[in-house]
Amino acid sequence: MPCINGRPQEFEHQDEFAIALKAQFPGTRVLQYRITTAVPYAGIVHDLMVSNPEYFVRWTHAPNNNGSICLMPFTEAQTGRPGDNCDWEIRAAAYDFSLQVVRDWFLENIIKPVMKHGDGVWLDGDGPDNGGWMCSGSYDYEALPKPYPPLNDTEIDAFCVGENAVQEAAHDWLFANGGMDGQACWTYVTNYPVHGDTSAQCAAKLVSINELNASTAVGFAMDRTGGKNCDDTCAPVAIAAFLLTRKDQWFYGVTQESNSISTSVAALMLSDYGAPMGGMTQTGTVFRREFTSATVTLDCSTMTATFTQTV
Repeated sequence: MPCINGRPQEFEHQDEFAIALKAQFPGTRVLQYRITTAVPYAGIVHDLMVSNPEYFVRWTHAPNNNGSICLMPFTEAQTGRPGDNCDWEIRAAAYDFSLQVVRDWFLENIIKPVMKHGDGVWLDGDGPDNGGWMCSGSYDYEALPKPYPPLNDTEIDAFCVGENAVQEAAHDWLFANGGMDGQACWTYVTNYPVHGDTSAQCAAKLVSINELNASTAVGFAMDRTGGKNCDDTCAPVAIAAFLLTRKDQWFYGVTQESNSISTSVAALMLSDYGAPMGGMTQTGTVFRREFTSATVTLDCSTMTATFTQTV
């Protein structure tokens, strides 16, 4: 994101968004994005890199034993963009989660502040989409280009144990304080109807999803990182499938491949359909569900979604 006065504003912007969204949609619950990778798009992370470099995975073994923090090059982790006018490079690193003091700092400074204006966290992991795993060696170890990782096998094992411990501590604290951790709670449904399905495939998917137990917390998205193989033309079908089958603790993730959403799709996502008046019904290839303020249908023979406001 563009920096303000040279300083990235990730956490500040998330707070501003939560405040604005709740003002417009009272009752909305907002999960704020956090990640176990050390990415200095938040000033507090960069400040810690300056004040306490020992809190991060460093190059301490020969031949790269200069003690510096392991930072991923821009070519490996697209976490910073030219032209954002930041005072420092936004490159992924790895917290040294083998240290209890680092786990304590992460919980106090990264996790707990989400509850000031939000209602929980979307805690991303240290995977290949952010690059910090190359420093920690915690993902796809055999595929790492040399000289990564800077840790030896024993240190990698200790890191992984520590990372699991800090995630568990985050979950426990959030749950004890009325917060949520979506990644810990949700089972991802990825087999919802998409364009290209036959009528039978579409119907079978809807029936299968609808049979999920009401106590199952579901994330309705292509995967944990967002949308794939979908754009504004197919989004209405996905939104309809979600509304037709959803239970109490379900989450719908934006399915578009790009970060841009058309006005028409945004309207579908932000409309108030009211409370469901019953479950999904089927008449031939047409699936329907009544809400207090709308009727939602999906015709599997034509892959056409309809949202009819009744109030």
